[in-house]
Amino acid sequence: MQEKHWSKFQLLHEVVTNKNIHIKGTHSYYSDCWDNGFEDSVVRYLHGDKISRQWEPRWERDKS
Repeated sequence: MQEKHWSKFQLLHEVVTNKNIHIKGTHSYYSDCWDNGFEDSVVRYLHGDKISRQWEPRWERDKS
């Protein structure tokens, strides 16, 4: 198990896999010390997570 600490962070351009999330540049970061990471905790309701990637969209998907 990886020990979490507030000083450890994720560079978003390295970890985001949701095609609906556009990261500009390489300096955006997120500390996942108190949760499960940026995509699973912050944008979990945006289509494009593990389950909703399998769905056929009924409308144009939001982008963030």
